[in-house]
Amino acid sequence: MSGTTDTGPTWSASKSRCQGQRIQDPHGRQVSLDVRDNGYRTHMVGKWHLGFCNWACTPTYRGFESFYGFHSHSEDYYTHSYSGYSDYWFNKTVNKASSGTYSAAPDEYLDLYQDITDNKRKLFSGLVTAMDDAVGRVVTALIDRDLYTDSIIVFSSDVGNNFPLRGGKFSLFEGGTRVPAFVHSPLLRNTGLTYAGIIHAVDWFPTLLSAAGILPRESPSDLDGVDQWEAITAMSPSRRSEVVYNLDYHPLPIQGRAAIRVGEYKLITGYPGVFHDWYRPGAEDQGFPHSTVREMLRAPGLNQSQEQFEYLFNLQDDPTEQTNLYSTLPGIVRKLRARLRQHRRKYVTANFPANSVGSNPARYGGVWSPGWC
Repeated sequence: MSGTTDTGPTWSASKSRCQGQRIQDPHGRQVSLDVRDNGYRTHMVGKWHLGFCNWACTPTYRGFESFYGFHSHSEDYYTHSYSGYSDYWFNKTVNKASSGTYSAAPDEYLDLYQDITDNKRKLFSGLVTAMDDAVGRVVTALIDRDLYTDSIIVFSSDVGNNFPLRGGKFSLFEGGTRVPAFVHSPLLRNTGLTYAGIIHAVDWFPTLLSAAGILPRESPSDLDGVDQWEAITAMSPSRRSEVVYNLDYHPLPIQGRAAIRVGEYKLITGYPGVFHDWYRPGAEDQGFPHSTVREMLRAPGLNQSQEQFEYLFNLQDDPTEQTNLYSTLPGIVRKLRARLRQHRRKYVTANFPANSVGSNPARYGGVWSPGWC
């Protein structure tokens, strides 16, 4: 996000995370809309993955002036397709011309790491270096256009294997939910520091609006996130003391039933998700064959309607979740269970629509396209 210039301020996003909007409401709450309405330009590059059955679900209908990327997930870096069908867009036009052009790390980046014998680690290192150079070009462009002094650059990772934290993607343990992030900006009062307070991904919405001097249209009580800009810039206490990791009362909660953190304590009640252990870097899919993971996600081998798993951890003393305190601190368990019950009163059952033949890319010239709902 950059400050005012001759061409107007600019907002760009490499990945949007504003899930849960209804199709009927194309102007549902999006940070891109609030900043655009206050004079910013809005652009998005990368993975959308927030639904595309209707054009109203897609980026240029959700507050972004332009979009260059893909709507779905797991796209091939060479063919820019998913399951053999194209999904690579510039605004509302599919971009088949880029098929065959690698969009990650060219060979010259891999050549920098000839001393790494693990091919996957070598590829990962090349990808990181390529990304570093790409970010560097963006920063240089901001400096050249006198935008840098008013810019805020946010890096927030996706979920994955975050060893030595416990678990991985598709679990409620810290390894599947806690990720690194950093903020870089000349506007920061303190730099080179690690912030120890609790910040949730939904906090970015009010935090970045606050940094830009913009008031959300909705009252703070109607937002899931809280404004953390003062906490980040002054290194003051977080305005958040509680995080709900998940509430999923579906008969098969493959990514975990329920978990909450209040202060330093975290309660997991019910099935915690697929991966329960500690997985070292380099263990693709946490060491399981890819086909096994797919099967685990389709039909986990346990009766999840019964609460067979109960955990309580002190994350301040035990961030890697080694010691289960569930049986030794019943008072804390009762307190956190009570909070989960309060949140469950607002629980909305997830909508899992049936597969639609209308989505078949063959109907759209071999393209994963909106227009079927």
